[in-house]
Amino acid sequence: MLQPHQDAAFFAADQRFAGTSALNRLAQENLVSFVVTSSGSVETDKHEIAAIGDFAAISFAHYEVLLVASRPNGVWRAEMREMGTRVGNLRIVMVESSMGYEELSTAALRFAIGDLVVSLHPGELQISDVVSMIERCAEAECDLVKTFHARDTVPAWERLAAKWIQRLLRVLTGRGIQPFQARAFALNRTALSRLQTIGGALRYFRLFNLSGLVAEEHLVLDYPPKRHLLDSFMEKLRIASMLVSSSAERLILWLALVCAVLSVGSFLSALLAIAIWMFKETIAPGWTSLSVEFSLLFAANFGVLGAICLGLLQMIRQNTPDPVELFATEMSGGDLFRRSNELNVQAQAGMPPAAREAE
Repeated sequence: MLQPHQDAAFFAADQRFAGTSALNRLAQENLVSFVVTSSGSVETDKHEIAAIGDFAAISFAHYEVLLVASRPNGVWRAEMREMGTRVGNLRIVMVESSMGYEELSTAALRFAIGDLVVSLHPGELQISDVVSMIERCAEAECDLVKTFHARDTVPAWERLAAKWIQRLLRVLTGRGIQPFQARAFALNRTALSRLQTIGGALRYFRLFNLSGLVAEEHLVLDYPPKRHLLDSFMEKLRIASMLVSSSAERLILWLALVCAVLSVGSFLSALLAIAIWMFKETIAPGWTSLSVEFSLLFAANFGVLGAICLGLLQMIRQNTPDPVELFATEMSGGDLFRRSNELNVQAQAGMPPAAREAE
């Protein structure tokens, strides 16, 4: 949990802002949004907000503290309303539907208005790690910074379970899941704008390796997560179900392929029964006709089911953003035009090829 500004670690972190040109420029020129997802505990949320407010007020010229909660109770609302009168630049957003951390942290990003967004969960990071995330983004070497707990800080049984869950989800969703994530990350406005337009399974971008889409870096924490065993298991189970449901396009495609194979196999079974009836003299009466009827019936049923799956797949793809428009990036260093009135792909009239090449 973040400590109030009286802690020595707070002043050490503040000195890092004063001593680094990139951090100092970011602190003076950019708006930083600290997004906090509520833990559900009034005291825990109040302590986190107070610590972040003190840290941001001293370190940044422009900042906001955004607290997002899912269906809070009346006591929480009253306490946070009073908290808003004491903490500067505090915004409180309440979502009137039940959401877990992944959904809530993703939904909270749409309310942030900063050039740099730092997402935190109460009790997850120390102040030095928060500064490290901001420092990496300030250096302009990455667009997204994720935090992970070191493998040796996680129990052995959880590492084994994570390994098998990774394999299962890769088969079902087609994407690798990054294990042992901490509930904190930082990203700039460029990365946020791109990730918010993707939709689908990538809404839960914190779980996936997105180094091919945005410049991504990892911050490894040397302390274990502070979550209860049952909460961690239920959270993983819920996340797995969301990822599978959000990968409907891949699952429907696999189902269509399976139906096509079964339909063709049933049709070949009918042809085999007819061949046996034609060339085999000693067979049980009525066996071949019954086999042909059932095989053709299954072939038709599987064929219709496969066609329905393809129709659903087409509907999903029509409502899916074009990946070329989302992910294509031009990296040319210039405008590819000569300093003349003609394009560099046009030949200049009246000039020999050697002269054009020399020019």
